[in-house]
Amino acid sequence: MNEKKLAWWEKEPLRIIEVSRAFEDLSKVDIKKEVAAKALLNGNIEHLPAIKHGPGAGLTDKGFYFKTRLARQENPDYLRKYLPEAKKVNLRSLIYFNVHSVDPEFAKKHPDWLQIKEDGNPIDDVYKTGMSFCINTGFRDWCFQLLKDLCAYNIDGIFYDGPIFFRDSCYCDSCRAKFKKLYSKELPSKADKQHPDFPFLLDFQSKSLADFLRDSNHIIKSINNDMLMYMNSGLRAPNWPTGRMNRVLIKAQDILGSEGGFLYGDLRNTPLWKPGCEAKLLETQANGKPRVVFDCIGHKPWTYPLPEAEIKLLYADSLANGANAWLAMSADVLQEPEVDAIKEINRIIAKNPSCFAGTESIANIALVWSNVTANYYEGSSIAMADFTGKIKGKEIGDLGSEFNGFYDALLRSHSLFDVIDEVSLEEPEILKQYQIIILPNIACLNKESVKNLQEFVKGGKRLITTFETSLYDEQGRRLKNFQLADVFGVNYKGNVFGPMNWDYITPIKKHKILTGITKKFIPAPTYGINIKAETAQVLMRYRERRQGCYDGLPAMSIDPAIVINNYGKGKAVYIAGTWGNSTWKFRFVDYHRLINNMISSFSTSLVALSDVPESLEITLRKNKDEKKHIVHLVNFTGRMSRPIKKVLPCYDVKIAIKNIRNIKTITTLASKKNLKFKEQKNGATFSVPKIEEYEVVVIDGR
Repeated sequence: MNEKKLAWWEKEPLRIIEVSRAFEDLSKVDIKKEVAAKALLNGNIEHLPAIKHGPGAGLTDKGFYFKTRLARQENPDYLRKYLPEAKKVNLRSLIYFNVHSVDPEFAKKHPDWLQIKEDGNPIDDVYKTGMSFCINTGFRDWCFQLLKDLCAYNIDGIFYDGPIFFRDSCYCDSCRAKFKKLYSKELPSKADKQHPDFPFLLDFQSKSLADFLRDSNHIIKSINNDMLMYMNSGLRAPNWPTGRMNRVLIKAQDILGSEGGFLYGDLRNTPLWKPGCEAKLLETQANGKPRVVFDCIGHKPWTYPLPEAEIKLLYADSLANGANAWLAMSADVLQEPEVDAIKEINRIIAKNPSCFAGTESIANIALVWSNVTANYYEGSSIAMADFTGKIKGKEIGDLGSEFNGFYDALLRSHSLFDVIDEVSLEEPEILKQYQIIILPNIACLNKESVKNLQEFVKGGKRLITTFETSLYDEQGRRLKNFQLADVFGVNYKGNVFGPMNWDYITPIKKHKILTGITKKFIPAPTYGINIKAETAQVLMRYRERRQGCYDGLPAMSIDPAIVINNYGKGKAVYIAGTWGNSTWKFRFVDYHRLINNMISSFSTSLVALSDVPESLEITLRKNKDEKKHIVHLVNFTGRMSRPIKKVLPCYDVKIAIKNIRNIKTITTLASKKNLKFKEQKNGATFSVPKIEEYEVVVIDGR
């Protein structure tokens, strides 16, 4: 059988650069100077603007700097002049095509194309000043014609910024008619997630986006099969407002990418590991296709650049977790010193392509993010993003912070872990590679996932869960008991309590996972849930709730806080409260200690670090073809402020690695050193002399 021929974007690491000139007269750009400046960044692909935008970054029919029959104003053919210069420096050009924001003047010419809110009014506040067209209208064919005109040039592909629906759209006539034809129903309200037809709405909007992508990609490939096509896809967030469901969208595009490296406002509330987390989830959702995390040099919403160290960490964390590199900047900072941050990292990628393309994660722990729970569960917020703004969900059981607490604790314990989604839970072949699965308040589960998780634990594996995990079905309907009650060894008693702002839990048993937890009064998670232990052993109980913070020491209650249960050959730990949320907000030492104890007790450590700060992230990936193991080390150790202006280097970092044999060499890519190592049974120990923001260690062995 002939093997599938790989496309160029599948064979080589992508070092994508985007220099935005969306608001400029492109005919005035010095092309040779522009190309020379980009070449210095050592990228191999660019997102090239060929369309000038209006207010709100809006698309307009007067801003085309290439030949198209759709132009309502003739501008110089910038694209024809630019492309040959880019080819001279081996820079591939993907055209940046905004299909989500429209200049109001252009929008007025096509009122029947506008996205419409449920109240009948058009969307008119995209980036506060722009409007938006709907891809189910005549705008669709207009875009397709523009694609054909663009693909007549010697470009390398198209990047769609969009398409997207918004939190209160789209209820245009075209969407209403198409929905009724497909489902024989009227479009339900987006504000009512409990409406019986709400799942059809999610299905309709995601499939509408995928249809638009599929038809776009068909047009592009029919002209030149070597053209890459992809879009700005969904984030780790509820995707009911946007329709951007990555599992659906990846089928219609060539690679999967999202804005995991866009940092907004007060960075003290943004995890340093944000891009790496997005990369892990994209790897799960991409179905084997390449991934890319979009990192932005600007401290959003400004174009003002982040410090060089912060930019390097963004870039490095994306790469360390298996994504391709992508950095956006406005033209006004192209010559600023902060841009130098990516030059050396891009040089390393270019010289060592097999260490960055076609690698796979080696991890035996899985942390679950559930899009279904994010879409249906009340405790689902949306962090700040360009497309949605900030959307606040119910505080009780907030899914994002529950997930963040466990992610942060795993990273700080130097654990190797993947982020998988609810679709992964339906695949036993995926689950069997892990020793531990962590469900941080994954409230909504379907029967297939429940069955697979039962078999996972029964077969000898470990499950760690919190709060309302499995208490809802896949459409967010609350049930009488946990679907995983037999695995937890408890029953739900019908009540959630809190907030517990000054209350406590107490250990009542000795157990390996409580090692080092000696205090009698440990802060309680902010919200708890009443359960009755059946077969489970109670390890901690809640104290009686207090009326005020100085009401004395409370007596023990009957409510279990943490239990452990034997199920088949395996074990499950169930925490009857929002443990991840409180870990994330308060960083209680014993909360981290419990998570670390569970990880060390329940799994085999593949990598061990000695005498290093917990702010050093480690990931381990493998290149099967060249028998290389790649250790990525990202040093988040700053000076206790954000954005990070300078990292504190880590010196003489001792690493022990297991399950690698026949080691020939161990080398570093940033510092370019051959490391001495001591072989041990199925592994080796070695030291890395110095780690600044980023180091990559390549182990030549099996």
